Amino acid sequence: MKAERWQRIEELFGAALEIAPDERAVFLMNECGSDDALRREVETLLASHKRAGDFIQAPAFEEAIGLIKAPEQTLPKGHRIGPYEIICEIGRGGMGAVYLATRADDEYKKRVAIKLIKRGLDTDDILRRFRNERQILASLDHPNIARLLDGGTTDEGLPYFVMEYVEGLPLMDYCDRERLSTVERLKLFRKICAAVQHAHQNLVVHRDLKPSNIIVTAGGEPKLLDFGIAKFLNPEMSAHTIAPTATAMRLMTRDYASPEQVRGQPITTASDVYSLGVLLYRLLTGHHPYQFKTPLPSEVERVICETEPQRPSDAVKRVEEVTTSDGESVQLTPELVSSTRDGEPQKLRRMLSGDLDTIILMAMRKEPARRYSSVEQFSEDIRRYLEGLPVLARKDTFAYRASKFVRRHRAGVAAATLVAIAIIAGIVATLWQARIAREQRDAARLAQTKAERISKFLSAALSYSDPAAAFAGTKNRRGATINQMLDDIAPRIETELADQPEVRASIERTVGYAYIAQHRDAEAERYLNIALETQLKIYGEDSQETAYTLAGLALVQANKGNYAEAERMLQKVIATYRNNPPTEQIHIKVFVGALVDFGDVQWTKGDYNAAESAYNEALTFASHLQGRDRQLITDAKAGLGRGRYAQGRLDEAVSLLGEAADEYRSQPHTQWKLPFALNFLAQVLTWKGEYDHALTVLRESEAVSLEIWGENNFDYPRSLWLEVYAFCFKGDYDKAEKSLNRAEEIYNRNFPDNKVVMANLYDARCLILTRTGRARQGEMSGRQAVELYEGSINRGAASTTLARIHLAENLTAQKKYDEAERILLEAYKDASDVQGAQHWRTKDVARELIKLYELRNRPDLAAQYRALPVN
Repeated sequence: MKAERWQRIEELFGAALEIAPDERAVFLMNECGSDDALRREVETLLASHKRAGDFIQAPAFEEAIGLIKAPEQTLPKGHRIGPYEIICEIGRGGMGAVYLATRADDEYKKRVAIKLIKRGLDTDDILRRFRNERQILASLDHPNIARLLDGGTTDEGLPYFVMEYVEGLPLMDYCDRERLSTVERLKLFRKICAAVQHAHQNLVVHRDLKPSNIIVTAGGEPKLLDFGIAKFLNPEMSAHTIAPTATAMRLMTRDYASPEQVRGQPITTASDVYSLGVLLYRLLTGHHPYQFKTPLPSEVERVICETEPQRPSDAVKRVEEVTTSDGESVQLTPELVSSTRDGEPQKLRRMLSGDLDTIILMAMRKEPARRYSSVEQFSEDIRRYLEGLPVLARKDTFAYRASKFVRRHRAGVAAATLVAIAIIAGIVATLWQARIAREQRDAARLAQTKAERISKFLSAALSYSDPAAAFAGTKNRRGATINQMLDDIAPRIETELADQPEVRASIERTVGYAYIAQHRDAEAERYLNIALETQLKIYGEDSQETAYTLAGLALVQANKGNYAEAERMLQKVIATYRNNPPTEQIHIKVFVGALVDFGDVQWTKGDYNAAESAYNEALTFASHLQGRDRQLITDAKAGLGRGRYAQGRLDEAVSLLGEAADEYRSQPHTQWKLPFALNFLAQVLTWKGEYDHALTVLRESEAVSLEIWGENNFDYPRSLWLEVYAFCFKGDYDKAEKSLNRAEEIYNRNFPDNKVVMANLYDARCLILTRTGRARQGEMSGRQAVELYEGSINRGAASTTLARIHLAENLTAQKKYDEAERILLEAYKDASDVQGAQHWRTKDVARELIKLYELRNRPDLAAQYRALPVN
């Protein structure tokens, strides 16, 4: 039989298995047409399959089709398998059976489950898959994962393994029988997430997460089962994992498979995140997210990969026929679904609408990179929802933040006055133009109109600082925060200044910059983009007004970790001002600020020469700055200190950064920048080996950050992250881990999309786990850190090089010497190419290579690197 013919038979056979038996005849008639031979082949397979029975929890029909016809052989009660005695069969399928058993040697009487391959299916592939599952279970130890107890080979030479016997109900049956509410289901789901995250930390992807693979005990504890098609991420172990590639042999469960599984693409932990999203969708709504017109693989792939699922809050309104686990056909109605959850359809819809909709759909995004970065982050968002906190998946809007945060973040009446001052400063250019325009009659009228419109906004802003406002109307503004004021004023700009585009754009830009100062980049980006669109139409792309707004957008992109986009924008801003040197104070400030920001981006990328050039140009132009704007001189000086640090000139770096910190500390209006300088000063002190001094500096940085901004800002968690390295190098790993956990919590809450930040956290996690004897758990974090650094900055940057060193240290601790050597050699080459052979990070790599070669008893190779100037 030709391969194409057999593939068509397999495809139709699999599709027919997915539909009701009484509908198969019509289906085959439509699909086979006049090809009677084709229909008979498929019908023969269906008949054989019916006689063979259904494989317990089979992920796909394709599991060795040719062997499905093998006769059943049930082991009788009392039969011995090793030291175990069979009680009864509890599951059977095309590949084998699962038996309930107990030890027959009186060692203990606890009941166990034994999984055994049946005779005739002990092919190389099936045996490899079976051993793979056994090996995976042996590597996992978690209260929500069924434990592997024993294993061996029968007298007939068939492998078996013995597992903890889990007595309970499948997930959906348990939740519906117990009528768990939405909140109770979410809490149960978080336990499932913890089990999957444990597997991921041990470099295992489950690949077949579905309700029937999760049993819930009478005590409400879920147990994750069936790692039969799981995949090792560990390169040394992945060779033992079945790698499904051919369409007919993809191992998966259709309804819970991710797009990359359906397409046969490489599988990562993101695939389990997707399957958990589908699982949660069904757990909360009772419905599957997708509906297939036919079970043909092409239709399945089209729906899962191209069709967006209905929002869960809308799905609960559906009425459809479903088949229960008992094989009964039931009409699923909104009333039936809600009766086992939150009582009535409208209440259930309200529970799902909003945050839960967003959380589930984020986990189910088609592109793996756009889902939650880990199961842990997915579970954390559910925790935040349960505790009434903003979730990471949902953007910050006024209505949303007001409902979640306003009551917990009241900063006093004086805060609003600061924003009023910022708005006044932001429109100085507009008022200046109005004063000049008064020389002409028509321009004077326009200026008057502008002034009136501006006055209204200033009055609204200043009213927040008027104690009488609390009693003047229905809205109580006592204790109003800066964020409250911005959220109240900003939406009115578009309507109240619709006929004044110049004024509107100027104020929108000022509001955008104010949002940046509040660390609310999403709102800042929105208003700056609106302003930019208007200014491009009025002034063109080469005007200083446009450049002013574009500089703010570049800062937002840098804050988000989008350094390539920030660099592109800043290059445009700098070119505009170089071609038309600014004379107005506001534009001199923007130009100098853009040069400093450009230097920061180049520093992050590892191009330290370009960074130093930008800082020096900023200092040259900064002589024209006046008053408070001269703080940019200190910013450039701090940048040069960072550059000296990157070049290994640590004493000069300490001097420059200490001087900058003193200048920030001396002026009230610059103290908010003090943590930035202190954090980098502490970083330099850490690499100098002055760990206690570094920790003292970090304590000051944290105190200033908390006093000015609270904990939800960029500098405070950065201080905590830097503590990790100081504590690690001191050998105080408990404190290091506490600091890292706190930093992760704040960063994940506020900056989950910043790839460099996430890379920093992964690198620190890898270092801690490696040095506390948990290298295997830390390996994935190390790999993620290197991957994110390489994708966000470059392969030869100092941060990337350090992450590679830490990953190599991790692999060495696991005796994976060959891969550690490869990583270090690549790091040495890249660091040499980018930084030069004399750079301190390049020398760090050379020292690690020497240690590795000495460990492997290769003095000849160690001597090659010892001959280099590594000290």
